[in-house]
Amino acid sequence: MVKTNFAENFDVDTIVGKSIEVQGKILHPIVKVSILKDNKMTIVGSWIIPVAFVIEENGKKYVISLNDEKINQNELLKMI
Repeated sequence: MVKTNFAENFDVDTIVGKSIEVQGKILHPIVKVSILKDNKMTIVGSWIIPVAFVIEENGKKYVISLNDEKINQNELLKMI
């Protein structure tokens, strides 16, 4: 059995993806990106989890959650 300490080499970041314009609305995808590295800092795994869309329409912004997790809408709106 190989023992490693992945917990120290596990990075999670929430980012805004490339915006999409559809029928006069701008959709900003919000995703959580996770990267797992081994002790040599080589990437051994990564994944992207969709969190929400921030939608701009007629000068207003609102958030649509894509999962059951509780989200801080104000924090996501500030990212745009």
